[in-house]
Amino acid sequence: SLLDNLLDISKLDSGGMDYQPQSFDLAALLGSLCQEYRQTACIDNFRLRCSLQNITVFSDPLLIERIVRNLLSNAFKYARNTVKISCFKNEKYVYITVSDNGIGIHADEQKQIFDEFYQSRNIPDNRRKGAGLGLNIVKKIAGILNAAIRVRSCPGRYTVFSLRLRR
Repeated sequence: SLLDNLLDISKLDSGGMDYQPQSFDLAALLGSLCQEYRQTACIDNFRLRCSLQNITVFSDPLLIERIVRNLLSNAFKYARNTVKISCFKNEKYVYITVSDNGIGIHADEQKQIFDEFYQSRNIPDNRRKGAGLGLNIVKKIAGILNAAIRVRSCPGRYTVFSLRLRR
């Protein structure tokens, strides 16, 4: 996993990750991920909630899938027992959100979490997994997609990551 992440970082930094946009059904892509992650949720005694609108987008489905996988992976690491994925749209944008009811991220760290190798000092040792590359990859892929990635969090209560794509 670490090697895969380092290879992805290298590709992203060198411009070697291709952007191949196409029209696709976002709810179908996210629904497939929900089905896959329901198995993880059952094993870990979690609830996975999916709230998906039927939306057709023009973007790169493989890059969006990579972002959502990283966000889901983090949500399952840090949640107490509930993870939610949703997508919705307004006149200008499409939003994909991944939220959890976990340990949260302090306000002073919310920009740093997207830096390479950054890991919060507030993560308990029993949840310290990974190398601090996943969110950096998310940020870089969002840049390729010309999308915005945002985080909103309340320590000890929840974290919500939002990916905003142009319609």
